[in-house]
Amino acid sequence: MRTKCILRTLQAATVQAVPKYEPRECWFYDFGDRLLPYEPVHRWQQQLRAIRLGRSGEAPATTLRFPDAFMLLTHTPVYTLGTAASPGDLGSALQEASCAVVRTERGGKVTYHGPGQVTGYAVMNLRRYRCDLRWYVSLLEEVVIRCLRDFGIPGERRSDHHGVWVAGGTRKIAFIGVSVSRWVTCHGFALNVNREVLPPFRRIVACGLDGNTVTCMQDLLPHPNTCSAEQVRNSLATHFSELFDVALKPYASSAASGTDSRSGT
Repeated sequence: MRTKCILRTLQAATVQAVPKYEPRECWFYDFGDRLLPYEPVHRWQQQLRAIRLGRSGEAPATTLRFPDAFMLLTHTPVYTLGTAASPGDLGSALQEASCAVVRTERGGKVTYHGPGQVTGYAVMNLRRYRCDLRWYVSLLEEVVIRCLRDFGIPGERRSDHHGVWVAGGTRKIAFIGVSVSRWVTCHGFALNVNREVLPPFRRIVACGLDGNTVTCMQDLLPHPNTCSAEQVRNSLATHFSELFDVALKPYASSAASGTDSRSGT
């Protein structure tokens, strides 16, 4: 009963979005259905953040001229280990699958990225918004919850685990893992869209949970073929823009080479 009560309280709580002023510009990179290797994208995020931190490792006023950045993409298969991960979290993954394994500076334990999933990364200077990590994570969760709502899926939060849940808080559908340095973020969220993404989760202890607790949007829709990755990306972009009150400016870039001609990386 206590767990259900907590869930109801969390669902009823209003997430405080960014106050509505003149929308800030945010560079937006939609990589479509291409599959991108994890490590070049990871390095690229770090480069984008380093520029916004400045050479001193802080965020001086001169670096505020660089807009925030938001990207939506799908990775080639990879297991990533957060700062709280241990080797045992990989379960049988190393024996049963030839899949890349990368340790990162994001929070959390082990998770999987690959086909059938849409991943969103945000490089944001929270000094422009609110210097509150819990608020930021909650707003990322809300972006996903509102996207799910567009497809008729009721998303939920749980007090004991970050991310987004369904089915009364018993099945996890989206994962949150971020890194913050001097209030500049990187990493973000991953939303499971179709069944192709599920088998790799069953080989690991995903975010400290049995992989069988993981689900996807396709399993929750009466007509699974009506939910495409493109539709999901469009919905996520819309709600990210609304909740953070930013004007997304589409920009073409080559993540594989780690280049961004606007920022000089």
